[in-house]
Amino acid sequence: MDMFKRRLARSGEAKPKRRIRRLVVAALPSPPEGSRYPREGDVYEAIIDGPITYMTHYFDLPYTGGGDAVLPKGERVRVGHVRDAKPLGVYCDPLRYDELHETIVAADERANKLYRGYYLAIDTVALITSFKLIRGDAAGARPNATMDRPGGTLPEVCKLGQRRAGQ
Repeated sequence: MDMFKRRLARSGEAKPKRRIRRLVVAALPSPPEGSRYPREGDVYEAIIDGPITYMTHYFDLPYTGGGDAVLPKGERVRVGHVRDAKPLGVYCDPLRYDELHETIVAADERANKLYRGYYLAIDTVALITSFKLIRGDAAGARPNATMDRPGGTLPEVCKLGQRRAGQ
């Protein structure tokens, strides 16, 4: 990261976050032959038992907790909204959302009365190296309130919660 900071200081860039992101993306390895950057709606299958990060949301807050878990080999995930052509990471929903719920999310979080669900945060390098892209339909996936509500973005989910709370 020091290399990025030095290059940023020399450039005099007015928007340092954008410049740092460009430098990080430029330093990413190209996807291996036959693969590409993830796109919204893509379905990937884990080719190893791999560590993943899960994020939880409560009532109208898009992210309020989370942790680390292991996604078993053979499990499939669907990519949610992708903001960039070359994302550093993506949010995903497991296709077997309900069946994996107890395995992924800690019991104390699931027991909270404000708890509304979970989703996975997977960095692009891990997605390309530990998963294979499945070409096909994502039929049968459980809609997740965070990813699949009309509009499908976290800010829109927050707005829905604010309307319900009368804000």
